[in-house]
Amino acid sequence: MYDAAHEITLNGTIREVVTKHTVGSPAGMHLMVAGPEGLVDTHVGPFLNKQTKAALVAGATVRIVGATTSLHGKSYLLARQLTIGENTVTVRSVRGIILAPRSDRARPARTRKPSQTEPTGGAR
Repeated sequence: MYDAAHEITLNGTIREVVTKHTVGSPAGMHLMVAGPEGLVDTHVGPFLNKQTKAALVAGATVRIVGATTSLHGKSYLLARQLTIGENTVTVRSVRGIILAPRSDRARPARTRKPSQTEPTGGAR
């Protein structure tokens, strides 16, 4: 679905933030963005953090890098990067795969297994 070779950059203004899923559309949050070519349905996915979601309001100026795709006869801009003000959020990988949020929770430290070396320190 995602064609990185045909990425575009859209600079526009959010007209509407759509959080309710519509049957046939990609799941997750959509932004209706007014740009030079008219109103663009931009899919930003289900994994934005609270701070980013709070910044996405009608009237906000955004810069979106992404690729357009068609699904069930409707065109969508699949956002890869979303810039609001000075903050840039990566939504998808360069291959178009939605990125899940990183956990802010502390992860247990990994313990290293003892190396398989001789007591003298050299591998044999």
